[in-house]
Amino acid sequence: MLTEAFSEEEQGKNASLHGVLNLLILLLIITSLKNIVVSCRDNGFTLRSVFSDFVQTGSYRNPTVQYTLAGTIFLSVFIIISFWLEVLATTRVNKTFVFVLIILN
Repeated sequence: MLTEAFSEEEQGKNASLHGVLNLLILLLIITSLKNIVVSCRDNGFTLRSVFSDFVQTGSYRNPTVQYTLAGTIFLSVFIIISFWLEVLATTRVNKTFVFVLIILN
């Protein structure tokens, strides 16, 4: 219904902008990964002592710390699922199904 309101020329412009946006996202990811690798190569992994101290003290056995670690992990899972739902919403998947998944998330 909405796609009929736009002319073919405007739809073509939107499609080309999607490609540019995808390119910019890829450049951002690749540049960030390159900077991480260069930083680790030049300076080493600077948090290694922090992680080794954390493991040696055994403080991860404390229930409060376990809740914090679980919350951190589940927050990243929530972000990944949200990204996956956005990808599903832009493809030709049943919109009602995607809406139900968004609500469940």
